[in-house]
Amino acid sequence: MQVEEGSPCLLLIHGYSTNQWAELTQHLKVFTLDMLGFGFSDKPQNVTYIINMQADLLTRFLKLLNVKIAHVLSHDYGDTIAQERLAKSNLNELHGIKVQSVCLLIYKVDCFHKCL
Repeated sequence: MQVEEGSPCLLLIHGYSTNQWAELTQHLKVFTLDMLGFGFSDKPQNVTYIINMQADLLTRFLKLLNVKIAHVLSHDYGDTIAQERLAKSNLNELHGIKVQSVCLLIYKVDCFHKCL
């Protein structure tokens, strides 16, 4: 479903499980990607998978899409990446993405409606 121009942006940061987020696209511009080393993304052998690198990849991803401010909804492994992204946002990182709000899901993914 197409959302209205100016609708809030939502960055989804996945954990280890497959999640269903389709309902959110009715009201928000939703952005997500497989984290490096997960899902269908590349799994390079010569890379050290650190949280800071994953957060930086998300920043570059959002910049490519011209997103400057976003809400963040994360799950499991994505929670730590979201916290890193939030810390960088709060430090006013040069050319960073402003985080408007964060919802960290740990166990039960179907509770995301309560976060927004």
